[in-house]
Amino acid sequence: MNKPLQLLVLSACLIAVIPRLLSMPFEWNLSALGALALLCGATVQPRWLALLIPLGCRFLTDCWLEARTGHGFYNSMLFDYAAYGLICLLGCSVGRVGPLGSLLSGIGSAILFFVVSNFGVWILASDHYYARDLSGLLNCYTAAVPFARGTFLGDIAFSLIFFGLLNYLPGLQTRSAVSEEPAMETPGASES
Repeated sequence: MNKPLQLLVLSACLIAVIPRLLSMPFEWNLSALGALALLCGATVQPRWLALLIPLGCRFLTDCWLEARTGHGFYNSMLFDYAAYGLICLLGCSVGRVGPLGSLLSGIGSAILFFVVSNFGVWILASDHYYARDLSGLLNCYTAAVPFARGTFLGDIAFSLIFFGLLNYLPGLQTRSAVSEEPAMETPGASES
């Protein structure tokens, strides 16, 4: 990863982490974590590091929130982590995208997070919250809709910002833009 790309990923991490650390009163679930996972999937090699960065950011902020408020850890949080992992893999498949691709990836990541995380809420909730049938699952998704607005806004806005910077700032290269093969020397080029 070149220095400008490292700076973009680090900046995206800070944008994702700082509001959670400061417990800033933003809209519920308005976060850059989904967009960070997309960006890491699209740009960071090796893939384990692409997964580790957003999951590590989420884990560190969850630890901080747990220590500060007692609300950092909860029974369905592993489904949230799984959703971010899947979003990172989505980023691996889309790579560098333009404005329309950024928009669609942001929407896709928000839908993916909504479906996976709320499935976890439904599957792990006690029976008196949601019935263990399709109607209970739909009730769970319906109850989650007010929280989805922030997820959609954050994933779309930050995806457009991060991928816009990736595509339009000079010096930023994705892993697909960096050649894996060493440069071939032209015969006679070293002779003067």
